Amino acid sequence: MVGTLYKRAWESEPLLEAHEKLQKLNQCLEEKLLKLAEERQAETTQLSNQIQDLTQRLVEARLYIHQLEDENEDCRWSEGH
Repeated sequence: MVGTLYKRAWESEPLLEAHEKLQKLNQCLEEKLLKLAEERQAETTQLSNQIQDLTQRLVEARLYIHQLEDENEDCRWSEGH
């Protein structure tokens, strides 16, 4: 008897329509969430690449500074002798 009442409740038009609307809404929300996750992943990858590039440039700049400091020191040493 309870199963019959439950079945009849689901067969009622307003409940079935509400259930279908909720399923569509959930599917739409899930698609939006997946799209946002993909966009954030792409953004994260891009930012990681930029960080690597900037880190490499910083290392190269520090190396260049040290080379210039060494050259400056060599010039000072040769001027003193």
